[in-house]
Parts: sequence; structure tokens; C-alpha cells
Amino acid sequence: MRLYLSADIEGTCGIADWAETERATMDDYRPFAAQMTAEVAAACEGAVAAGAEDILVKDAHDSARNLDAARLPRQARVLRGWTGDPLCMMAGLERGAFGGVLFTGYHAWGCCGGNPLSHTMTTACDQVTLNGVPASEFLINAYTALYFGVPWPSCPATGSCARLPRTGCPAWWPCR
Repeated sequence: MRLYLSADIEGTCGIADWAETERATMDDYRPFAAQMTAEVAAACEGAVAAGAEDILVKDAHDSARNLDAARLPRQARVLRGWTGDPLCMMAGLERGAFGGVLFTGYHAWGCCGGNPLSHTMTTACDQVTLNGVPASEFLINAYTALYFGVPWPSCPATGSCARLPRTGCPAWWPCR
């Protein structure tokens, strides 16, 4: 099976300050880029153990140059940088090409009180909504996966990020 994994950093374990997400502040950033890589590696290793033969990993944070590809299993390939296409954090996703989508490091939606780094795609706006529901990057990208007919096996997080799929999405939502 071929899988797609989209990796962000603001939901990475332990991260609590914007400086920890930015290459401009390397002393703060470096340990969390390593943690992001460790979490992506763990997700890939679990997927390989479950039968995945090929995993396309989209580095989907900021410069999209955060992951250390050498620390990932050989079945993983990393799409670094930005392609300029409208899929953004889901660049490289194609209909019929993947058996599932995984998400790591995702976080709460803009203006959510449960996460100090909550935002949706940019910090330049307070909140994005879809049909009256606060939209997280996970929600937008999960809908993108659905558009391409690619399922995802689980929700990407706990706490405030995970509450949205259970309370703000239709009955067909897989994480309900």
C-alpha cells in the first residue's frame, strides 16, 4: 500500500512558543525540528509495520525544510519546499495513487483557546470557517483528502485539535 503523510510542527509534542517553530531562532527551533522528525519517523515505522510499502511525506510547515529525511525509514520519500500548487500542505496527493493519508504535528484552529499556537494556514487572520464550523488545517486537508477519494485511518491529535472532528463535522466523519 502507498500512503501519504502531511507533517506540520505546531502540534509536535512539547512545542509551546512560536520561536520553537522558526528557523530564524535555531536554538529554540532545532530540538522541535528533531522532535517533528521523530514523530514522522514513528508514524512511518508504524505504517510500514502495518504493510505500507511507499510513503510520500509532505513537509508542510513554514519553509517546508524541517524534516531530516535520513532519519526516516527507507520506504519514506520527503517532498520538501513548496510546489506553488493550490494543494499547499497536501501537495503531491493524487486521486487513486494512495491508500490512505496520515497527519502528524497538526494543531488547533485559529482562535482556539486550547493551544498557544492555534492558527489556520496563516497568523494574518483570526479564524477561518467552513459552513460555520471553525476550520483547522486538519479539517481543510482532510476535506482535500476526501475530494481525492483518499481515506485517513485516525485523528491526528488530542485535546482541542481532536474535539472538532467529534463535534463540528458530519456523521460520515471517520473520527466520530
